[in-house]
Amino acid sequence: TNYCQNYMFQIKQSIIDRMSDKEVPFSLTDLEREAIFDMKRGQELSRLFSTKQVVWHPSKNEQMFNTEGLWWQAGDDYALVTDNAGAVAAGSMVDFMEHLNTGVNAGSKKKILVAGSKLISGLTKMERDKLQVLKQDIEKLWNVEFTGFSAFAGKLLAVHSELFDEVGMEDCGLVIDPDEVTLATFMPFTRTQLELKKSGQSNSEAVVFQQIDCVYVANPYTA
Repeated sequence: TNYCQNYMFQIKQSIIDRMSDKEVPFSLTDLEREAIFDMKRGQELSRLFSTKQVVWHPSKNEQMFNTEGLWWQAGDDYALVTDNAGAVAAGSMVDFMEHLNTGVNAGSKKKILVAGSKLISGLTKMERDKLQVLKQDIEKLWNVEFTGFSAFAGKLLAVHSELFDEVGMEDCGLVIDPDEVTLATFMPFTRTQLELKKSGQSNSEAVVFQQIDCVYVANPYTA
């Protein structure tokens, strides 16, 4: 089970500000673009690292539900062996690929690794030539360019996430099986224009964006 989380923000621009001359044209549309980026970043953080809990909001006098991120839903941990320079040992990577594609971890033969900068750097430094069974290439998926590692009849697509660095997890990563992860949407992403001037609340224009959803893993050991 998981809790859906309500992501919502409102931006507002006064009519006077909209009518005023500015050195640099900055409209409600510009504010929307910045706010949507910030909201999507917050959603990604929650979907990765948020802790499932119910907290009491003192000023609103109501319960608030926080969703559980994929990091806490993953079934197990795995530590890659690195040398003094931080390079991942090729043999350790092959063992890791075996771990990902056998037993309870088996699922899709193509999995995604979202990782911090130090882990991605360690994979980049890996001496792959010593093991011909470990192949590397570049693959584009969902308009994102991944570094692909193939071994043990499976493929791992790695990509750097700045969010891991921001939360102090530069040397960590999360393996996700796309076929086992579901985004459950209670309310899709919506944009609502508020008529604040017509309602007499304020002499301004406002827009509200909202989305309510959560992510869950069908088989925790594949993530």
